[in-house]
Amino acid sequence: MISAYYIGFEIWGGIFCAITAIAVFVMRKQDESRAKGLVLLLLSLGVLSVSDAFAQIYRGNVTDFGYYAVRISNFLVFASGYIISVVAASFSFGMVNEAREAKGRSIANKDLKVLIIMVCLVSAIGLIMLIASQFYPIFYEFDSNNNFYRLELSPVQQAVPAVCLLLVLLTCLRDFKLLDKEDKFCIVACTVIPTGSLIYVLFNYGFPGGIIAADLCGIILFLTYEISHNRRAADREMEIARKEAQFQGQRLKMMQNQIRPHFIFNSLLAIKQLCYEEPEKAADALQNFAGFLRTNLEALSSDQSVPFLKELECIKEYVALEQADPASKFSIKYDINYSDFYIPILTVQPMVENAIRHGIAGRGADGLVRLSTDLEGDEIFIRVEDNGWGYVSETKQQAEHRSIGIDNVRERLRYSCEGTLSIANTGNGTVVTITIPRKGKNDEEI
Repeated sequence: MISAYYIGFEIWGGIFCAITAIAVFVMRKQDESRAKGLVLLLLSLGVLSVSDAFAQIYRGNVTDFGYYAVRISNFLVFASGYIISVVAASFSFGMVNEAREAKGRSIANKDLKVLIIMVCLVSAIGLIMLIASQFYPIFYEFDSNNNFYRLELSPVQQAVPAVCLLLVLLTCLRDFKLLDKEDKFCIVACTVIPTGSLIYVLFNYGFPGGIIAADLCGIILFLTYEISHNRRAADREMEIARKEAQFQGQRLKMMQNQIRPHFIFNSLLAIKQLCYEEPEKAADALQNFAGFLRTNLEALSSDQSVPFLKELECIKEYVALEQADPASKFSIKYDINYSDFYIPILTVQPMVENAIRHGIAGRGADGLVRLSTDLEGDEIFIRVEDNGWGYVSETKQQAEHRSIGIDNVRERLRYSCEGTLSIANTGNGTVVTITIPRKGKNDEEI
């Protein structure tokens, strides 16, 4: 009767481990590296349970099928112990490294790698001896009735993975305080429980306690992973919400930087002057001013990327306002070789503004700003170049304002379209380069 319950429990345990391994595999996108280790552990535990059930069923069966079933099943039972020790070591150390990295500490890769290599080496030696036992009586043998008997070296066979697992646990204990509660349970489950199972079987062979411990290990591993998975998913949602709030704050700062009272005041004064001298130009300047304000207000109310041509229109409206001031004399050149892409609104315009207000400041009519776009492979390059003397003449307040604007643009590019921004001084001026993937995040077809 006990044997029937024993076998039934083992088969149930194997099925449970297989189902949970599939469930973890399906959820792997959230924690892929951790999921791989857990799937291997669950499958190893499942093989251990089912193999031991088959070994129990066919022991004493003298048929040809029974002969091979008993030998293969026993081999898989003992081989699973070595595999579990290696996978458990890698799985546990992976969680420790992840915790150390999350806490901003250096990852102790060297000692962990050495221990993993030791576990792999010892397990490989044990596995080789186990294979040899199929041909020479080292750990166990079978009698003429196809019954299993352990030999004097049999305890060594189970002590080796037990010692490896204990070493793994002792190594992880030094960083236990860094781990979450679920991770602690996982490490204990995949080290202490299998170790206890191996030691138990050494003294109580034939009783289901060892396999029950293996099945219990699988249950705890899955439940703790599920709890951890849900917690991590909630943490990711909170992080996304935090970044979204931060992004909204950056957009507000962008607006504060862009719509500055003195710029609006100067633009209105320039338009007023044109009304007396050149009414037609005044009307155009007023239209540009309205377009510039509209674009800035749209940027505040929407977080969607816009076609580059719309950004270019805003740039031209801004440049027209700057040139409406009789005291502002500079030239701008547009080399638009590619425009079929989307970009976060008001990311190029601030760079053009920096080039005009800081780059070519003081050059007068010799000041030149060049805006160009090119498609090179799978990347789009937007360059804003000027022939100024750099930013050496700007005040501390101007430098701070420019830095905030650049950082704002850099973050919005990274967040919205996986883009980058770099600044280089060529000796003959400054070049700002914006690089975005042709099909980056939030990119669309025009």
